[in-house]
Amino acid sequence: MSSGTLTIPKNTSLFLWNDDLLADDYLIATYQLGVVCDPLDAALGMAMEQCGGIADINGYVSSEFLSAWSVRVHALRFCNENMLSSIQPYFLQNDVYRESPRSNTTFIEIDLAFPLCLLTHSPTQWLNVLIGELPRLGFITSFRLINAKLPKNFGPGPGFGISGILKKFNVNHGPLLCRAMRPAVGLNQETMARLSK
Repeated sequence: MSSGTLTIPKNTSLFLWNDDLLADDYLIATYQLGVVCDPLDAALGMAMEQCGGIADINGYVSSEFLSAWSVRVHALRFCNENMLSSIQPYFLQNDVYRESPRSNTTFIEIDLAFPLCLLTHSPTQWLNVLIGELPRLGFITSFRLINAKLPKNFGPGPGFGISGILKKFNVNHGPLLCRAMRPAVGLNQETMARLSK
């Protein structure tokens, strides 16, 4: 999605929890939010933002292909405005990210189910996937991640530091920089190579 504009696909099943999914394959994270759109659309928008977002690229990607990598809306509840009163909205004012109106805000609590395969046993990836750029989405006026329990045996952590990363890539000095390709989740190397030609 990667914009302040909320565009929900007609078929949302890829981003909604269903009883065929195995709870042990997911980490459930709970957020408290103020939103200026339909609450379910906000939850779907967040799920889409933190995974593939695009469910179909003709000849490359299908929704079945991305199913195991999709963040899912697990639950949605309304909550008290006072729970969010200490959080300051974050806005960017430019052509892409427009300021959201401060009126007609609905306060909700959302549970998102994150596939463990997205987390790659990495604390850095964990923070990127669970928070990332969610607070800057144009339909969110207040944001708080309140709970995300790590699965057992999660890790390893970044025990080798920058020197270990540089050694792994046979580089004498850093930093190592790269830009994520889009869609950045759930595609194998062969598909990404074909998309990059």
